[in-house]
Amino acid sequence: GERLAEDENYLARHPDALDAYARHAVSTLLRALDGVPGLDAAPSVVFADETLETHGRCVSVATAAHVAGLAFYDASLQRSLHKALGPWIAYRAVIVFSGVIAPRLPRPPEPTNPLSPAEAQRVLAIQQDCFLRWDDSDEQANWGRLRSIVDAFEIGREHRYEHEMMQFHYEPDAHRRLEALRRTALCARGPGDGGAAARRA
Repeated sequence: GERLAEDENYLARHPDALDAYARHAVSTLLRALDGVPGLDAAPSVVFADETLETHGRCVSVATAAHVAGLAFYDASLQRSLHKALGPWIAYRAVIVFSGVIAPRLPRPPEPTNPLSPAEAQRVLAIQQDCFLRWDDSDEQANWGRLRSIVDAFEIGREHRYEHEMMQFHYEPDAHRRLEALRRTALCARGPGDGGAAARRA
């Protein structure tokens, strides 16, 4: 919202605005850590959008979250599942503080699967149906079925993304995706600054 207030063409110049924001937020964090005792080596950062093809490296953020004890990674569903948020959780980067040794820091407890067997089986059936019906000629239907998978979870339902964020994450058309992001940003700005009009739209 603040970026749009300063520059209404920001999204047009940054089609991958979420990735750009993640980089800005991480850079701000690392600058704040500059000079902290014990952090002699610069931390290394791998962002979730990096791939071997484009960056020569990648990271499984869901696996990292599992190892860190944040959320359970269900390999059959290929989902990161938080005990309270359910599937409504996303990761943008992994920061590695190389050279930092903390032998007294306890390992986080390994997360457990928050799904009941019945819920896991029900969601898996919807996911399998989605991929069986995948049709390269109908992207809109494909993405609608992908959305139905995450909507099928009961756990964390109260944390489900709002309509505009669902459109942003599950909309194949780049223009409509950016418009959904624009509406979300305007809503976040609140009444009196364009947010009220966006909420009425």
